[in-house]
Formats: sequence, structure tokens, C-alpha cells
Amino acid sequence: VSTQSTWVVDLKAATSPQYTGVPFAEAKEDVLRRIQMCMQYDSRIPEQWSRITIRNNTSHDIVRVGGHLPSRIVQWVLNLNPGHKHCDIYFTRHGQSEFNVQRKVGGNPELSPKGVEDALRIFQFIDNLKLPKEEVEVWTSLLKRSMQTAELLEKKAGFRVRRWGALNEIYCGMCEGLTYSEIAESYPNITEWRANDKFRYRYPGGESYYDLVQRLEPVILALERTDRIVIVVAHQAVLRSLFAYFDHNLAQDAVAWDVPHSTVWKYSTGGHGRPHLETFPISDS
Repeated sequence: VSTQSTWVVDLKAATSPQYTGVPFAEAKEDVLRRIQMCMQYDSRIPEQWSRITIRNNTSHDIVRVGGHLPSRIVQWVLNLNPGHKHCDIYFTRHGQSEFNVQRKVGGNPELSPKGVEDALRIFQFIDNLKLPKEEVEVWTSLLKRSMQTAELLEKKAGFRVRRWGALNEIYCGMCEGLTYSEIAESYPNITEWRANDKFRYRYPGGESYYDLVQRLEPVILALERTDRIVIVVAHQAVLRSLFAYFDHNLAQDAVAWDVPHSTVWKYSTGGHGRPHLETFPISDS
């Protein structure tokens, strides 16, 4: 960044938590001072050091960066575009499924009768927002309960639907289609090991939350760069992982979060303002 990036300087001064309670003019002056110091230091970085330099969000210098984790950091940085139009993102969980009623995990069940009602409530809530149809996309997984929940948004609201395999629920491997009590009875070690480290425990033949987070990276990068309003209709584990990213929390802490049906969450940056996640319950059940 340079002192010529006026909006970046203003954004930092206006929204950074470190400037809470500091007058805007004073905060802006401090930001500019820090930029000048960084620019002076940049010229003195030893040539053999690994580094990524971003200038005004228009050019990138990538020097001596190698390895798996540094390369992923580079990919994330190159996909960021803070100068583009920031659109709202809406998240909702699919309606109640037949497996939710039966307390079964995973699988590809259809919506229950209550799930059909959940989908109707979600449609009515979104429809009342009067979003411009041509600026909206609905993103679903490839699982029936997600696609069925989005059906009214596609057929009645006329929103374009994009389906992602990456948005599928966490895959439970050999436990797919079993109830929690059946898992505890047949595979007591799975219940114990998962309780000890729910984030890293991988179902036999399936996925862990860690695996899920890696799978969601392309979705997160696409959401960071989109110039459309996006409505994400997904699953509990998927939404936990996405909320951890967009609400600036650790994914390890998100594995126990409650993600109820008949609820809509809105992620907004307020233009170039501080991002925040709002919750809108649309049912008492």
C-alpha cells in the first residue's frame, strides 16, 4: 500500500479496532506514518528473504516463496480484491431433513414436512428483502436437502442457482446414515475420539472438520471476490466453518456452534466499513 491509496488509509483509520476512540484525523495521520515507515523498511529487506509485497492492490512482488503453507498464503493474497464492490452475503441452513428427524448423520435425505415449511419461510424472508434479481446468485451443495430448500428461490424468485460439491456436508464415511446412538453402540471409540478433538478427528473413510475447511477454500475465495449478492444454502458443519472465517473466529471453536434451521445470517461490510455478521431467526421452532 502507499500513501496514494486514499480509501485504504481512510478504511484503516475509520475501522481498525486499534483506533477505537481515536479522532479520525489523528488515526489517519498515524496510518500514514506507519506506511512511510514500511516503505522505508521495504527497501532494506535483504534480497535472500522470502516476501510478498502488495502495492496499491494493483501489483504484487513475490520473492523466494516456496512450500505448501507459504504457497497457500500467496494464493489467498492474490485472490483478495479489497477495491471491488462489496456485496452482502446471506447464509441459511437447509430445511429440516428426514435424517434430522431420525437423528442420523450424513447421507442424502430429502426434506421432512417441517423442512418444506422451513424452505417456504426462508423464501418468504428473502423475497421480502426485494433484492434485485439480476444481482443475486444462490449457492447450494449437491445434496437434495440443500437443493430442495433453494427450489423456491430459483423457481419463484427467479434467482440464478450455482451448485457446489465443495458445499456438501462433512462426509461421515462408514458412519453415514447411522444414528448417534448406533455409532456409540457399534463404534464407541469413534464417539470418544471425536469428543476429544472434534476438529481434527476424521471419520473412518470420511472427513474431519480440518478436511472440510480445506475443501471450502475455493468457496471462500469465490465469496471474497464476488460482485453479486450471494445466498448460501448449506449444512451445519459447512456453515460453522464459513462463520468462523467471516466472523473472524477460530475454526476449532466453531465445531460446537448452534446453527438452527429457519434462520438467516447476513454478512455485510457496509461498503468499506467493518464487517459484521447479523442473525435473523425466522421461526420460533
